[in-house]
Amino acid sequence: MKDRRAPAADMPGVDAAVSRRMSVTQARDTKPELALRRELHRRGRRFRVGTRPVAEVRRTGDIVFPRARVAVLVDGCFWHGCPAHYVAPKTRAGWWEEKIARNRERDRETTALWEAAGWARPLRYLVSLLLQLAHLGLQRIHLLPVELAGHL
Repeated sequence: MKDRRAPAADMPGVDAAVSRRMSVTQARDTKPELALRRELHRRGRRFRVGTRPVAEVRRTGDIVFPRARVAVLVDGCFWHGCPAHYVAPKTRAGWWEEKIARNRERDRETTALWEAAGWARPLRYLVSLLLQLAHLGLQRIHLLPVELAGHL
């Protein structure tokens, strides 16, 4: 898969070391995502990983239940502007403010597109919440409302 992120040379004022660190940040298979998948699997739930719920929409769900038409998204606190944990960078603050705003807008757009295609509203979990729940053994979360209705 081709890396579409802009190298530091294309972004004036970006330190090369920072650019390298940001470029190796995992997009999938993060510890919280793996913990969630393990717990779902332990509960007997079967799912797809990193697939497009709607083929025509170029967005993927982290965990997808095609028959139930439910997608789960694990959002990073930094990239999605978690109200409790997001700390805006001091360097290039304006650029980052716009970037996080675009991410949030894309999240809303994704929800609207998937719902328009007949999927349930995506279940979004911030990494910080999943880390807290992993510490508690993930026992206090009802991961999927449709799970209770027997749809999965």
